[in-house]
Amino acid sequence: MENAIPGRIEYDEGCQEQLVASVIASCFGGWTKKDQETYLVDTLISARAEQIRAQTAGQPREHVIAAVREAMREGNLWAVSDEAKARMAREMLDPLVRSMMALYICRGFLKSRGFAEEREWRLLAIRPTEDTSGVQFRVSKGILIPYVTLDLRNDDGRLPIERVIVGPTANQANAKRSVERFLRCKGLQDVRVEGSSISLL
Repeated sequence: MENAIPGRIEYDEGCQEQLVASVIASCFGGWTKKDQETYLVDTLISARAEQIRAQTAGQPREHVIAAVREAMREGNLWAVSDEAKARMAREMLDPLVRSMMALYICRGFLKSRGFAEEREWRLLAIRPTEDTSGVQFRVSKGILIPYVTLDLRNDDGRLPIERVIVGPTANQANAKRSVERFLRCKGLQDVRVEGSSISLL
């Protein structure tokens, strides 16, 4: 399924912290504060130096030296061109954008340890906000909640369901039979249906 990410929910807070740290580190790679400072200095100098090189092309060496001295005196030897600014924005902000997106995805798989017994898996579908194709709405607590339906069927057109556990209910036998009938109507008669061992009370 395009743009869909499956994953197991992480409930342990220590593991959650390690996961977030590894996500950030992988987005920035080996980009350290020293690397950033060095890059900035090199970019600022080279931007003005490139201008001086173009302006003094073919001129004697002393003219180049004079141009550098003039730039230093004016304090704009480190002036940044629009092109250099754009390059810096791309190279320095891209890791930030990647990390923000990665953390947004990561957040979808983090949950309080109070729900650990659920052992939940999720399928996270990512779509641009402006993409309204197929968006439907349901009401929850007086609020409209947008959602999209996902086709989870295999190549043979069947849902990859192996077992259904019917939760605690006052009449579990009837609930189990109704689920079995529902599955038969959907062509999933081979799916095992079991009653939960958890007490209703």
